[in-house]
Amino acid sequence: MRRYKKSFKTKKKKKIFSIKIVLIVSTFLIISSGFVYLFFFSSIFQVKKIEVLGVEKIPAEEIKNIISEKTSKNIFLANLDGVKNYLIESYPEIARINIRRKLPDIILTEIEERKPVAVLNNSFILDKEGVAFEKSSDSSLPEIIKTTNSDLKLGQKAVDRIDDILKIIKRIKTKQVVWVSDKKLDVKTIDGFDVYFNLEKDVDWQIEQLEILLQEKIPLQERDDIEYIDLRFDRIFIYPEQR
Repeated sequence: MRRYKKSFKTKKKKKIFSIKIVLIVSTFLIISSGFVYLFFFSSIFQVKKIEVLGVEKIPAEEIKNIISEKTSKNIFLANLDGVKNYLIESYPEIARINIRRKLPDIILTEIEERKPVAVLNNSFILDKEGVAFEKSSDSSLPEIIKTTNSDLKLGQKAVDRIDDILKIIKRIKTKQVVWVSDKKLDVKTIDGFDVYFNLEKDVDWQIEQLEILLQEKIPLQERDDIEYIDLRFDRIFIYPEQR
């Protein structure tokens, strides 16, 4: 008789435990289903607005249309990395882009456009990173001549050492920069003479030496006779040599 009661109680406990497990699992599934519906199927998290900030030349509406076409209507399922890569490939004018979710229903796109600093081979506009991003022959920009970019495509880096070139353009009255080789850079000044730079040496030092030379030893009225100033060596050469 005692064994029967003990067996009955054990079976009853097991049954109650099984019911609890079923209730817990059922509750978990119901709650999970509710969250799945809320986040992926309800209208709360459906994209209702796309904001584009920072554009001047690129039409904002074009960007909005592309994002709308290339992403899911649900804000959590939207492939933001995919559309970001597509926009960078499609618009060479884009220097940097950040696309993020602004819950519950906004996709925010922040774009930094490339700014023109020089024109390459009278054909391509360059930005401060040396990237060619637009076809143009804008004569108001300093010109860089380089003969090794015949198959250049927009969005590619076209000029190395662009930082050094921009320093020269900023500090010297420059008409044209000719990239002769990885070692030599020729600068045609507005004053009419050329300056030869050694790209294997400190460009800042060469600029400083040129500034000192022009300020202290070669007056403005004597510069018309100069053909070139060579900064590539330990000694500065001026041709023709000044008396």
